[in-house]
Amino acid sequence: MSGLEIEKDEQIRQLQEEVCALKQKLADQGWGVQKTREGINVLYKEIEKKNKELERLNNLKSDFVSTVSHELRTPMTITSEGISLVLDEIPGEINDKQRKLLMTSKQNMQRLSEIINDLLDISKIEAGRLELRRGMVDLNKLVKDLVDSYQAVMAENDVSISLDIVDEENFVYIDGNKIIQVLNNLLNNAMKFSPTNGVIEVVVESEDDHVIVNVRDHGAGIEQKNLSKLFKKFQQLGHPTGQKVKGTGLGLAIAKALVEMHGGKIFVESTVGEGTTFSFALPRCEATRRSFERQMDHLLSESRDENQSLALVVVHLEELGGQLESCDVYDLMQVVNAILMEIRQIVTRPRDLVFLYDRSSVYVVLPETNDEGGKMVLTKIEKAMSAFRFLVSSGEARFSLQCTMSVFPDDAQNKEGLMEKALARQNVSDEKDS
Repeated sequence: MSGLEIEKDEQIRQLQEEVCALKQKLADQGWGVQKTREGINVLYKEIEKKNKELERLNNLKSDFVSTVSHELRTPMTITSEGISLVLDEIPGEINDKQRKLLMTSKQNMQRLSEIINDLLDISKIEAGRLELRRGMVDLNKLVKDLVDSYQAVMAENDVSISLDIVDEENFVYIDGNKIIQVLNNLLNNAMKFSPTNGVIEVVVESEDDHVIVNVRDHGAGIEQKNLSKLFKKFQQLGHPTGQKVKGTGLGLAIAKALVEMHGGKIFVESTVGEGTTFSFALPRCEATRRSFERQMDHLLSESRDENQSLALVVVHLEELGGQLESCDVYDLMQVVNAILMEIRQIVTRPRDLVFLYDRSSVYVVLPETNDEGGKMVLTKIEKAMSAFRFLVSSGEARFSLQCTMSVFPDDAQNKEGLMEKALARQNVSDEKDS
């Protein structure tokens, strides 16, 4: 064997050894990766277990707070009513000293009642059990009525309040009572922080797809470092001097949650020595409608992937004798909102959508519902509406309801097709009636 061949054989042997070494190294690394994966899986399972335990404990806490708050309400109400009876001198006359003590007790009972209400609200929000009862609302009118109701109490506290509404109408799809709760919190905070003879400015304006409500005071202001804490639970608003104003520390956290549940945002700006402005933005009806359509698209996509049916029910308010055109806009909103609430008593599954699509139409989206199931819901709505009384400010009005339906995938393959099909059937129904 020549020297060249010997050298070649040696090179081959070395390469073979290197290949074997690399294979062993890869095997060792593969074992390490496998062990790492196993460790990660164990860690994930442990984290998941801890998260479930934390969720269980959090639910227990919320349930405990809710139960205790409910239990406190009854004796508190009885005690408060008893104090009121004595103050009204129903059992007999009282002197000035007794009246003063009773008034202090009544004020403390009122404060305790507010704390309990806040605890109930925050526990419902955290547990996902707070339900919004939405309807068509003119936010301008809601804010104006609330500001008017505050005039007297503001005057008693040596504070005045002004209102500036930029647009003529601002219709939003909201739970009016919940937004009043947000405004109450902001107005009460502004009153507490306003100096004697101070002015609270309330401004309602629109920007793009949102309506914005601003509540501005001219008090001591809040330091920048504290602004990020304001919307957290149990945070007290404080003056830069260190003085604190009494409160539950839950109001702004609740306000933030309520605004965000409506698809809006809440924010604050403040300058020490000049005052604070709290603002919240709510989507206009057009923006809320687009959000509903996105939800409908998502449910259609799921139905397509899971090979399931989906029904769309349209309930449309029709005029009789031209009353719809002559009906006051607020009367019309009242009628349509009442219809919306009635339908929500019938359509109660968690994934179903009930939405006020415009000022005279309610759209109902029913996932996992075929033609037969949709007709059952349609029949229930028609039966409920047949006994429904349409009340307006001038008395009882005469309206009729047209209820129609389309089904995916039988009638159409997309949202637009389903809507067109349902509305086409509505027009056919109108022609038959005529």
